[in-house]
Amino acid sequence: MASAIDPLSSAKPLSQERSLDDMSAAFENYWKGRDRNLKGSGFKPYKRWENHWRNFLRKDGTLAKPEDFWNAWEAEKDMLKSETAQWRSLGPYTTVQKFGQGRINTFIIDPNQPNVFYAGAPSGGLWKSVDYGVNWIPLSDEIPQIGVSGIVIDPRDSDIIYIATGDDDARDTYSVGVLKSTDGGLTWNKTGLEFDKTNAISNEIYMHPENSDILWVATNTGFFKTKMRAKPGIIPYRSIFRTSS
Repeated sequence: MASAIDPLSSAKPLSQERSLDDMSAAFENYWKGRDRNLKGSGFKPYKRWENHWRNFLRKDGTLAKPEDFWNAWEAEKDMLKSETAQWRSLGPYTTVQKFGQGRINTFIIDPNQPNVFYAGAPSGGLWKSVDYGVNWIPLSDEIPQIGVSGIVIDPRDSDIIYIATGDDDARDTYSVGVLKSTDGGLTWNKTGLEFDKTNAISNEIYMHPENSDILWVATNTGFFKTKMRAKPGIIPYRSIFRTSS
């Protein structure tokens, strides 16, 4: 069986990271003489992906990594400490599109408070409702990676929440790993599962029903489980299954 052709392949070693311009040039070269309008060819999805990442490049033209977004957020926090800004929403609040105004990746009801809902969006962050979904407030405006594809709440303490970051569907946002809140989503911190230098995607996250220190996380780089911690602090993760591609 003939192997599939990689339109982004080049003479550069695979270990050398390509710039977006290099990838786009290889892509355009691959499409010379081919039908770009062929349904399911992948041409349009790549162009959407390319347009998105044009806004998030390093100085050398390569794609920004999760740690770049995180560091930029830290720098922005420092700059805003001495400033006060007032913002108000300008809409739009309605849409003529039958598909609505956005996607939801994940949804969960607080196991201890049935009136409390959480919803995770691909690039719109984490939202919380305390009145059965009538009104919603954002919980992730203060963190740089606002895609959420998995949520789990400690059944013994509703203030403890874990989120698997990034968009597991269309990759509108990449993952910084698993984040944890101990105050009901008001603040967030990194955990032992981080993706600082790779554009990975986190997906589902589950908690052991009898031991809240045990978590399972599905990602596109493998399936991870927390190790039992010997002392208080960040719980490390170990890979149960890791993909080679």
